[in-house]
Amino acid sequence: MEEKVVFESSDEILIRQIIGLLEDNNIAYIRREVGSGAYMTILFGQSLATKQILVSEEDYDKAKKLLKVFEEAEYDIPEELKEEEE
Repeated sequence: MEEKVVFESSDEILIRQIIGLLEDNNIAYIRREVGSGAYMTILFGQSLATKQILVSEEDYDKAKKLLKVFEEAEYDIPEELKEEEE
C-alpha cells in the first residue's frame, strides 16, 4: 500500500497537533523527518528540519478533510486576552 504526504511543517507543536487529530480519528500515520532532521534530533534534542506526516491512500481524503476543518477552526479568545492584544 502506498502512503501519501498529508501534511508537512518544521513546527513541532503543529506536527503534534496534527498527529493528535489523526489519532483521535483512528487514522494510521507515519511521521518522517526530511534530510538530516532525525540525526539533528538525536544530537540536539530537536530539529528545525521539515517533518512530514504520511497516511495511506485510502485514508488520505479523510485526513485532508480533517486538516481543512482544523485549519479553518476559529478559537474563542477570552475577553481578558483580547484586551491585552489591543
